[in-house]
Amino acid sequence: MNIAHLHIKPENLLISGVEENPIIKLIDFGSAQELNGDVAMIASSSPEVIGQEGPQLVSDMWSVGVLTYVLLGGTSPFFSENAVMVVDRIKEARYDFYGEQFEQISTEAKEFISALLQKSPEYRMSASQALQHDWITTLLRVSVQDSVSPWPMARIDTARLKAFNARRKWH
Repeated sequence: MNIAHLHIKPENLLISGVEENPIIKLIDFGSAQELNGDVAMIASSSPEVIGQEGPQLVSDMWSVGVLTYVLLGGTSPFFSENAVMVVDRIKEARYDFYGEQFEQISTEAKEFISALLQKSPEYRMSASQALQHDWITTLLRVSVQDSVSPWPMARIDTARLKAFNARRKWH
């Protein structure tokens, strides 16, 4: 089955057990389609969806990259007050990890995001590749062993997520 969710964003996540082992559930499949439609949700849409080339399976992986960036940094990777600028930044895959919110984020986490926010779909990490990424496998191993990570890694900062949602409501 080739179905893309096409609306992965913080508001469509249910997170329980945040303290220890969070359970994350994706909701709102209203925009999900087989890969033959034309739907665009700008904030987390991939360049190929915005550019009208059409969604692919890896289009959702772009959204996972945006979502991971938001969860770790508390801001959108392509944020601008100007909607045209947001679209341009997405089409160019222009973002950075500057700012104090990313100082404690591990290199592996940034590499994970960067592998997902590849402009060209053929270079973007697939879901199976994402599950094998060093950052994810370390997170899973640390979770299972219940020990401390060997490299700096921030947990989901709910204060940043709340700030992100507050900013989103006004823009």
